Amino acid sequence: MTAWADDPAQPPRATSQIIAAAQARARMAAGRCRPGDDTDRLLAVAADQLLIDGREGPAVVAGYPWFGE
Repeated sequence: MTAWADDPAQPPRATSQIIAAAQARARMAAGRCRPGDDTDRLLAVAADQLLIDGREGPAVVAGYPWFGE
């Protein structure tokens, strides 16, 4: 089984590439907040999952896509 949420005409990237990209994004998210400990790091990574490119720039959403963004 394959789960894919992008252009169906394009093959998905290799699993190792997807994992490496997710790890790099998590490191970037954690680094931007200048974490004081592991809890700060975990919260930054969790909050990053709620960021989207909104109509007027970056937006934080919960319950997406049921809200206006």
